Amino acid sequence: MNEGVESAFMIRPYLVDVMMMALKSLAVFQSFMLQGKPDPDSVIESKKLIRKLFERMTLLSENPEESFFEANIA
Repeated sequence: MNEGVESAFMIRPYLVDVMMMALKSLAVFQSFMLQGKPDPDSVIESKKLIRKLFERMTLLSENPEESFFEANIA
């Protein structure tokens, strides 16, 4: 982000959509577990990236003190 520019407000309306897309990705990744297969390295890395994404979404939300995921999962 540029110094002095608050751009988080531009992405806030889309955070729930991004979260839903990330949850769907995690659901697809679960198919390996359901088939009794170990996760490929690419899936392991993708899961880590999605978890980081959830953390960053909290920082971009209107209330960075509360987990964005937990506040919007209902």
